[in-house]
Amino acid sequence: MAKQKNNILTLVAPFLAPIVKFKSLSIVGIIVAILAIIIVPLPSAVLDFFLALSISISVLIILISIYVPKPTDLSTFPTLILIITLFRLSLNIATTRMILSEGHNGPEAVSEIISSFGNFVVGGNFVIGTIVFCIL
Repeated sequence: MAKQKNNILTLVAPFLAPIVKFKSLSIVGIIVAILAIIIVPLPSAVLDFFLALSISISVLIILISIYVPKPTDLSTFPTLILIITLFRLSLNIATTRMILSEGHNGPEAVSEIISSFGNFVVGGNFVIGTIVFCIL
């Protein structure tokens, strides 16, 4: 089993070498990509991917913060939360843009995750949707 793990690491190592070499530049690239999400209209498949990525990162951060033995082991937590918050804010702007620009074409024109979440919250009832909207 250890040999297979070593093979996977040797396969992945060439791809991760430039990222490790230029850590500061990769963080700047991530922030520029997050800002590009705000500016550029995204197709629904890409938006679905980013929404799923956001949910996955949230679960991962929660699990890491629960199981970290010492608080000093996760010293980058404030920076991580700041970048993830910026990512979620950009996704909120992108989803709002998509709903407002493509929503008149029906639920199939918008992202699948947005449609599924909307159907889950509203339950197909306009009155419930209006009440939930007023509460929020």
